[in-house]
Amino acid sequence: MIDGERAVFELGIRFREYADALRAGRRTSDIFVMRLDHVREWLRARKEKTAYGQYGRGWLETPEKISKLLRSNCGLHIARKQFKEGGLKFRVVADRPISEDNTWEELRPFLLTPDKITCADSCDPFQVERGFNVSG
Repeated sequence: MIDGERAVFELGIRFREYADALRAGRRTSDIFVMRLDHVREWLRARKEKTAYGQYGRGWLETPEKISKLLRSNCGLHIARKQFKEGGLKFRVVADRPISEDNTWEELRPFLLTPDKITCADSCDPFQVERGFNVSG
Protein backbone atom coordinates (compact mmCIF):
# COMPACT_ATOMS: atom_id res chain seq x y z
CA MET A 1 0.00 0.00 0.00
CA ILE A 2 1.20 3.49 -0.77
CA ASP A 3 0.89 6.35 1.72
CA GLY A 4 -2.56 7.59 0.64
CA GLU A 5 -4.03 4.10 0.51
CA ARG A 6 -2.60 3.30 3.93
CA ALA A 7 -4.06 6.52 5.36
CA VAL A 8 -7.52 5.71 3.94
CA PHE A 9 -7.30 2.12 5.23
CA GLU A 10 -6.34 3.30 8.73
CA LEU A 11 -9.14 5.88 8.65
CA GLY A 12 -11.64 3.16 7.70
CA ILE A 13 -10.54 0.91 10.55
CA ARG A 14 -10.67 3.78 13.05
CA PHE A 15 -14.11 4.80 11.74
CA ARG A 16 -15.45 1.30 12.38
CA GLU A 17 -13.94 1.20 15.90
CA TYR A 18 -15.17 4.71 16.70
CA ALA A 19 -18.71 3.94 15.51
CA ASP A 20 -18.75 0.74 17.59
CA ALA A 21 -17.64 2.69 20.69
CA LEU A 22 -20.31 5.35 20.13
CA ARG A 23 -23.00 2.73 19.57
CA ALA A 24 -22.02 0.86 22.75
CA GLY A 25 -22.16 4.10 24.74
CA ARG A 26 -25.61 4.92 23.40
CA ARG A 27 -26.97 1.35 23.50
CA THR A 28 -28.50 1.83 20.07
CA SER A 29 -28.28 0.43 16.57
CA ASP A 30 -27.67 3.75 14.79
CA ILE A 31 -25.82 3.81 11.49
CA PHE A 32 -22.83 6.15 11.58
CA VAL A 33 -21.69 7.79 8.34
CA MET A 34 -18.79 9.72 6.90
CA ARG A 35 -18.98 11.83 3.74
CA LEU A 36 -16.65 10.59 1.00
CA ASP A 37 -15.93 14.15 -0.17
CA HIS A 38 -14.75 14.92 3.38
CA VAL A 39 -12.51 11.85 3.30
CA ARG A 40 -10.86 12.98 0.06
CA GLU A 41 -10.40 16.54 1.36
CA TRP A 42 -8.88 15.16 4.59
CA LEU A 43 -6.49 13.04 2.53
CA ARG A 44 -5.55 16.00 0.34
CA ALA A 45 -4.79 18.15 3.39
CA ARG A 46 -2.77 15.33 4.91
CA LYS A 47 -0.71 14.93 1.75
CA GLU A 48 -0.10 18.70 1.53
CA LYS A 49 2.17 18.40 4.53
CA THR A 50 4.37 15.76 2.90
CA ALA A 51 6.49 15.45 -0.22
CA TYR A 52 3.46 15.42 -2.53
CA GLY A 53 3.55 19.10 -3.38
CA GLN A 54 1.77 22.19 -2.19
CA TYR A 55 -1.71 20.81 -2.72
CA GLY A 56 -1.14 17.06 -2.73
CA ARG A 57 -3.32 16.78 -5.83
CA GLY A 58 -0.76 15.28 -8.19
CA TRP A 59 -0.79 12.01 -6.30
CA LEU A 60 -4.22 12.14 -4.71
CA GLU A 61 -6.31 8.96 -4.80
CA THR A 62 -9.47 9.13 -6.89
CA PRO A 63 -12.92 9.02 -5.25
CA GLU A 64 -13.35 5.56 -6.78
CA LYS A 65 -10.09 4.31 -5.23
CA ILE A 66 -11.07 5.69 -1.82
CA SER A 67 -14.50 4.02 -2.03
CA LYS A 68 -12.97 0.71 -3.06
CA LEU A 69 -10.46 0.75 -0.20
CA LEU A 70 -13.13 1.52 2.40
CA ARG A 71 -15.54 -1.07 1.00
CA SER A 72 -13.27 -4.01 0.24
CA ASN A 73 -10.43 -3.55 2.73
CA CYS A 74 -12.35 -2.16 5.70
CA GLY A 75 -15.74 -3.86 5.25
CA LEU A 76 -17.64 -0.57 5.18
CA HIS A 77 -20.74 0.18 3.13
CA ILE A 78 -20.98 2.82 0.41
CA ALA A 79 -24.41 4.38 -0.19
CA ARG A 80 -25.69 3.77 -3.71
CA LYS A 81 -27.51 7.05 -3.89
CA GLN A 82 -25.99 10.49 -3.77
CA PHE A 83 -27.10 13.00 -1.19
CA LYS A 84 -27.15 16.76 -1.58
CA GLU A 85 -26.37 19.58 0.83
CA GLY A 86 -25.67 23.19 0.05
CA GLY A 87 -25.66 22.50 -3.68
CA LEU A 88 -23.00 19.78 -3.38
CA LYS A 89 -23.67 16.16 -4.25
CA PHE A 90 -21.82 13.46 -2.33
CA ARG A 91 -21.93 9.86 -1.22
CA VAL A 92 -21.45 8.51 2.27
CA VAL A 93 -19.71 5.51 3.74
CA ALA A 94 -21.30 3.75 6.70
CA ASP A 95 -20.42 1.07 9.20
CA ARG A 96 -23.67 -0.76 8.37
CA PRO A 97 -25.76 -1.14 5.21
CA ILE A 98 -27.68 1.99 4.21
CA SER A 99 -31.24 1.70 2.96
CA GLU A 100 -32.20 3.39 -0.30
CA ASP A 101 -35.00 5.01 1.70
CA ASN A 102 -32.65 6.88 4.06
CA THR A 103 -32.57 10.63 3.56
CA TRP A 104 -29.67 12.96 4.35
CA GLU A 105 -31.78 14.57 7.07
CA GLU A 106 -32.03 11.17 8.79
CA LEU A 107 -28.32 10.41 8.45
CA ARG A 108 -26.85 13.84 9.16
CA PRO A 109 -27.07 13.56 13.00
CA PHE A 110 -24.81 10.50 12.77
CA LEU A 111 -22.14 12.15 10.62
CA LEU A 112 -18.57 11.65 11.78
CA THR A 113 -15.69 13.61 10.29
CA PRO A 114 -12.24 12.23 9.46
CA ASP A 115 -10.62 14.82 11.75
CA LYS A 116 -12.78 13.72 14.67
CA ILE A 117 -12.03 10.05 14.06
CA THR A 118 -8.30 10.55 13.75
CA CYS A 119 -7.93 12.71 16.85
CA ALA A 120 -5.32 11.68 19.39
CA ASP A 121 -5.80 8.28 21.03
CA SER A 122 -6.70 10.11 24.23
CA CYS A 123 -9.83 11.68 22.70
CA ASP A 124 -13.13 10.83 24.31
CA PRO A 125 -15.66 9.47 21.80
CA PHE A 126 -18.50 10.09 24.26
CA GLN A 127 -18.36 13.88 24.21
CA VAL A 128 -21.01 16.07 22.67
CA GLU A 129 -20.66 16.10 18.87
CA ARG A 130 -22.44 18.14 16.24
CA GLY A 131 -25.29 19.18 18.52
CA PHE A 132 -26.30 15.82 19.94
CA ASN A 133 -25.16 13.99 23.01
CA VAL A 134 -23.58 10.68 22.06
CA SER A 135 -23.25 9.45 25.63
CA GLY A 136 -26.84 9.32 26.64
